[in-house]
Amino acid sequence: MFKQGMTIDDYIKYLQGMNKEIGDSSLLFGIISAYPVFMVLAVFTVIAICMYQLKVKGIPTRDFEIGLIIVVPAAVLGASIFGKIFLPNYQQWSNVFKIVFFWEPGTSFFGCLFFGVVSGLIWFSYRSKETRISTWVYFDIIIVNILIGQAIGRWGNLYNHEIMGWDVDYDQIKWLPSFIRNRLFYFPNFGEFKTINGEYLPLDWVSKYKENTAFLTDYVNASNTPLSKVVQKEIQFKAPIFLIEGILNITLWLILTFGVKNIHKVINYKNNPWVTQPKAFPIHWNKNYKSLPQKEIVEWPTLSTIKYKKTKEGELTLNLKNVWKKAFFWKTPDYEQNVQLFNKNEEWKKQYNIDKKKLSKKMFKDKYNIQIRIFNINPYSKEITKANNPENFKVIMSGVLTGCYIFGYGLIRIVLETTRRPTEYIISNHPIADFIVLSLILTIGIFIICINQFISPKKWREVGWLYEKSY
Repeated sequence: MFKQGMTIDDYIKYLQGMNKEIGDSSLLFGIISAYPVFMVLAVFTVIAICMYQLKVKGIPTRDFEIGLIIVVPAAVLGASIFGKIFLPNYQQWSNVFKIVFFWEPGTSFFGCLFFGVVSGLIWFSYRSKETRISTWVYFDIIIVNILIGQAIGRWGNLYNHEIMGWDVDYDQIKWLPSFIRNRLFYFPNFGEFKTINGEYLPLDWVSKYKENTAFLTDYVNASNTPLSKVVQKEIQFKAPIFLIEGILNITLWLILTFGVKNIHKVINYKNNPWVTQPKAFPIHWNKNYKSLPQKEIVEWPTLSTIKYKKTKEGELTLNLKNVWKKAFFWKTPDYEQNVQLFNKNEEWKKQYNIDKKKLSKKMFKDKYNIQIRIFNINPYSKEITKANNPENFKVIMSGVLTGCYIFGYGLIRIVLETTRRPTEYIISNHPIADFIVLSLILTIGIFIICINQFISPKKWREVGWLYEKSY
């Protein structure tokens, strides 16, 4: 049935043969609307992965669970509002309230991300004052895993005949399963067709068309083209951009989750733990001690028990993951040094607040520079960071993964954006504004990476907080 050169009329006759309507194409297994199903599946998959990673990292999940009640509704509404507000149909006063109808086609991922991030930032920042867990810890887990949700959600776009790419011949997409390739085209906007009396096309028009083909001449679009003429146009099949973007999203997730997150295992090749302290880290790459008797292994306090593997000879050895837990991530910092830093830091804060109330504005400005006054810089932050990484290991700091996600996904969108319809841009029908926004997103991603990797550890770290490790 499906072939190059087929028309909308051919497709309608195909539907009539199965007693179906145009809208049935959006149903999953012919039963339920696919779009909300994939949306819900995406949300629950992201939640499940986040819960698992939080537990592995030893972070209490209660704040995350409560945050879901705030973040998920905000993100869904943001996706719907941003996805519809720039479309002409929703800019009419009679339809403007429908911009919150998230179950209808027309959602924006960046609207979802913006509303979700803002609501999450407010909640986790508020809770961090009590839990002493950096907001970036949650963001590095949640935002990166959104990539999986995006890949799942794109299948809903397929069923809605959205997010298509460049023009292709049907023979070029025959390698795809029929349920995919037979949806790779855009429908005309049937919702805009109406009679001269203002009556819109009925939902069951396909069945009526079977009985009376002439009635379609009564319905015209904004260009005054009758629907009877539109249905005779050839269907233009499209490349599966939804699938390409989904694969790229999963690839980026794998790179961030298993690559960037573990890059410290590679970049410290000149300063790795088993070189600096051979007897503390028996491992395959240790030239002197691939394994050791338990009594000969150098130990120190860690946040949790380090697991060793027993060799055939009865000695103990470590895998690479546990080496880094012992060397850095689970290593308990020097207690006395941290207490001294904490006391100095608290005394400084107390004096700062006293001076803020008692000193004149001029004296206060003379004593405290603009960085401290405006940006709340902690003068002991660099010292605190050094105390928690005395070996000076090169590690990815908390917040960097969030920046990598923003930059990486922004790059994916820039590469694929020119293949989309203008109505599917971030800023619908405004290509210049769209690419300005995408460029800004890339810049924000780079900014977040640089701030969190090179500046934040020297300016805003405090004792007793959880960042990439417990301080």
